[in-house]
Amino acid sequence: MRPGALGPQALINVPVEEKKGRLEFAYEFNERAVFDSDWTIEQPFSSELPIQADWKRGRVTLEKATGLLHRLVFLADVHLEVDAEVHQPHDFGLLAVQESDDFRAILFNVANTRFALKKGDAAQVNRGHVLWYIGQGVWRDADADQHGFIKIDERAKVSLESGDRVKLELTRSKNSAHATLQGKTDGVDLEGNVTGDDGSTMGPGRVGVFTNSGIIVVHAVRISGRVDMDWFRKELGFMVASDPGPPEND
Repeated sequence: MRPGALGPQALINVPVEEKKGRLEFAYEFNERAVFDSDWTIEQPFSSELPIQADWKRGRVTLEKATGLLHRLVFLADVHLEVDAEVHQPHDFGLLAVQESDDFRAILFNVANTRFALKKGDAAQVNRGHVLWYIGQGVWRDADADQHGFIKIDERAKVSLESGDRVKLELTRSKNSAHATLQGKTDGVDLEGNVTGDDGSTMGPGRVGVFTNSGIIVVHAVRISGRVDMDWFRKELGFMVASDPGPPEND
């Protein structure tokens, strides 16, 4: 089987460069088959909004509560860079989602107008650019069936405008996260430790782009990182088990 011989890069349908165990590759979304095989469209977190995504040659439009996630699972040694056009300048960004039954995620949330801190009557929307660590148990006062929110870093001032072409970046390194936005109308640089009230940090995960009522058009994505080989070996096992092999001769 090709993945078994070549490793995780065999699961990627664009050119890949390997440098000391790190894979580097990029997408411009020109082929629908590559998009369908290497990416998933899913709801990235609990939301009352539906999923809405549209692929057209050279671009992917995301709106409502939608995540565009790469299929590979990376260790906390990964860099994601996205070239996007902003159609509604709020509530979108980049994310890394832990590959486990327990939900954990790092969100670089551009111009948040929806996620709130505290709960009940005390809940208040935390407006601005925010780098979040979210998940079950990360905030001690969250209800047992709710995702808690921990602010890693933030900047309240937002000047982003519709029509801006922006570069978004998210880097995971050990137990820290670093995120940037670069555009003509706004820019921000956020970073800090990924640590919850329960002492947790985040394990290996998938990376991608999300919207949470904003609208963006993704033109290109570049990823550089180390794949979680424990995940890859399990994935390879699933692939082998589901492969019927060549047909038997009569």
